[in-house]
Amino acid sequence: MHAVFHENNFTAICDQLAKRDKDLCAIIKEHGYPPMWTRPATFQTLILTILEQQVSLASAFAAFKKLRARIGYVTPAKILSLSDDDLRSCYFSRQKIVYARELANAIQTKSLQLKKLDQAHEDEIRLSLKAIKGIGDWTADSAGLGYSGGIAVFMALLAAVWAAYRWSKLSPTLLFWAAFVLTRPLGAVVGDFLDKPVAQGGLDLSRFGASGALLLFILICIAVFPQRAARSTH
Repeated sequence: MHAVFHENNFTAICDQLAKRDKDLCAIIKEHGYPPMWTRPATFQTLILTILEQQVSLASAFAAFKKLRARIGYVTPAKILSLSDDDLRSCYFSRQKIVYARELANAIQTKSLQLKKLDQAHEDEIRLSLKAIKGIGDWTADSAGLGYSGGIAVFMALLAAVWAAYRWSKLSPTLLFWAAFVLTRPLGAVVGDFLDKPVAQGGLDLSRFGASGALLLFILICIAVFPQRAARSTH
């Protein structure tokens, strides 16, 4: 069960967090409680939230303003009408292009209906949003798996793809792309596991520590797994 904050319990939740984090406690003592920001429950808001992943809010808003200057009010149809180059010119990364299109497609096909979510229970809202191709915290949150559980799920799926490659007659090309797609959310969950605070189930490594751990893992894989040339088709 996830705690839902609202105007009546917002400061109490801030106090609970401040007890766990001395820096946050000091900030609240010096500057007071932060405002309780809310945003419209719209597709445009979700696009802005996607842009805010892993960058500063200022950088994300600059990208959002550039997108708005190009297409006006942001709708699924307008996002789907833009090419990759168009979105990159609005500072969308490759992954964020994928996420934005997946979200737009879900709304266009009505597999996600935001108006229905407006009156839905918190758990139903989370479940509906997590059905969209999203990574990181969304994946770690689902079903209470945590980061280690999320890693285990994606590793199991990759193992299933490998088994299909070894012992089935499925197209190797299809299996390659299935494995490639699975590495995206797996990498995000692993990244979150390495750098998220211990209280949230992570290892709380610094950016350099997390990068070093990933580099070490890659080097071990290169050393352990034999490399061989591709089979000739001629």
